[in-house]
Amino acid sequence: MANKSASCTLELHKAGRFNSMAEPVEAHCPHCDGDRWCNVHGKITKNWHHADRDGNSAEGGTHHSLLECRGCQTVFYEANRWSDQDLDYWYDRDGELHSDANYEKSTYPKPDSKTKPGWLSALYRVDEQLYAILSEMYLALDNKAKNHYRDWSAHGA
Repeated sequence: MANKSASCTLELHKAGRFNSMAEPVEAHCPHCDGDRWCNVHGKITKNWHHADRDGNSAEGGTHHSLLECRGCQTVFYEANRWSDQDLDYWYDRDGELHSDANYEKSTYPKPDSKTKPGWLSALYRVDEQLYAILSEMYLALDNKAKNHYRDWSAHGA
């Protein structure tokens, strides 16, 4: 039987207008569709750990935030996920091994798709297979699929 545990820290700001004592954060506003300074109305971190009887284990967590864009005043949710199964490893100048978690960010509501060209829907009647391939490509672009890489010079390697 799997052993699951969760720890939780909670921080909420007073209801109503933003408490100016809290530090603003930079986040991707779904309405502006760009990185903007945002007020933090609430945040919570949920960590998880999973282990089986054979000694295998994994852990990770999600930082949840309720944010308000300082530009357009849109209120949105942001999740910032990490797992010890997705780490970048690097060596410092002394040869010691270090690791950094790769974070996966998502927001709700999701920004509107701005990448699909108007002619794409007409392509379905002409070439269904090409339409399916291009639709999948534009979906990946909308979801900001990218090749993740590490800037090794940032760690002095």
